Amino acid sequence: MVEQAKLRSVISEVDEYKTAVSTFKGIYDYLPGDMPDADSYWATCITDASHTYNVCNGNADDKLTFLGGTNPIESYRAWQHLSLAGIISGNYIGIDNVGAGQQANIGANVPESSFGGGGYSFNFITPYNKIQLGKFRTNDYASFSIMTPSQTYNIDNKIDDESHI
Repeated sequence: MVEQAKLRSVISEVDEYKTAVSTFKGIYDYLPGDMPDADSYWATCITDASHTYNVCNGNADDKLTFLGGTNPIESYRAWQHLSLAGIISGNYIGIDNVGAGQQANIGANVPESSFGGGGYSFNFITPYNKIQLGKFRTNDYASFSIMTPSQTYNIDNKIDDESHI
């Protein structure tokens, strides 16, 4: 029963974040993290001048990219935009982990999950933007496996009414 409650909490968290993204897009006409003029809404969005990208704007291509080059990592900025807009709770820095590569710092630039100390990341994987749950991984988004195949199968069964082979 405890495991089933944990799995239901993951479903609730993902539903909350999907609704948050939809709400943000409805208000601002852009995905959070991809908004080209975010710094005109939130002056506190400029966080770290030591980065080659020191504003919180995205590039408005509808892709929450992780590897941003000289652009901000939009998958981290998305959590910051959602937080600054007051759509989700928490305070996220919107940048990668300074001096430690482009990794997710669970609780600092991505939200922590109630399931096993993992965190959530956005990432564009052709052709969709995805919300992913995973554990800390050096120089990457939170992507190490956090669930067993059986647990992910149980979640799929709870949220999907279609048959799969």
